[in-house]
Amino acid sequence: MDKFLRPRTLDIDPESPTAADEWEMWLSNFKEFFKAIDAALSPDRLVLLKAHVSCSIYKLIKDAKTFESAEGILKARFL
Repeated sequence: MDKFLRPRTLDIDPESPTAADEWEMWLSNFKEFFKAIDAALSPDRLVLLKAHVSCSIYKLIKDAKTFESAEGILKARFL
């Protein structure tokens, strides 16, 4: 996979005044990344999400069973 398509690690301070903007931008980039590799690899979105977050964010979603539930947890935290 082209390194330019890979999203950077999500590492947002939830208390930051820009947290919502940072989250929305990161999620948009992640979804574009997923679309780019989906046809070729059919990856598990939850696995990819967990691989692209910092330790502190991983702790928030580690028990999520689906991508949608992890996304909901992060949306509730950052928006």
